[in-house]
Amino acid sequence: RNFRNEGIDQTHQPEFTMIEWYEAYADYNRMMDVTEGLFKHLANKLHGTTSVQMEDCTIDLGGAWPRLVMKDAIKQYLELDFDAQSDDRLRTLLEENQLEIAGEFTRGKAQFAIFDKLVAKQLINPTWIIDYPRDISPLAKQHRTNPALAERFELYVGGKELADGWSE
Repeated sequence: RNFRNEGIDQTHQPEFTMIEWYEAYADYNRMMDVTEGLFKHLANKLHGTTSVQMEDCTIDLGGAWPRLVMKDAIKQYLELDFDAQSDDRLRTLLEENQLEIAGEFTRGKAQFAIFDKLVAKQLINPTWIIDYPRDISPLAKQHRTNPALAERFELYVGGKELADGWSE
């Protein structure tokens, strides 16, 4: 059991149960593989099937879960090419959607705000969102091929984040 005094909303409770683990020399790909296997195993063990009910949705946890780069998720769900947008256009987009970022503007913060508020709720089937902006992921290892990104993932199911992890 955990307690964190960080506010409360539909997806964040001050008291919650969490599983946390580390594996030496494992990267974020391995961590996603283990997490996905754990969810499938628990669903089968507890329900006898990989189909689970989450609010109004029946979600099948079976099969391979897609791994979608955050920028690609924005493009797929919002039809917005993030890299093609100027900083001024991103600021306008944030204002139009009443999205706020903490501190000074960075493209990474803007990308995450747009994803978090406009895309995440559309991710009903299990989906890994990967390769977060480096400036919002200080604990994660720099991406092996793109220094602007971090090797970080979050799992979304039913429009909610259920897991978070990264290469260390």
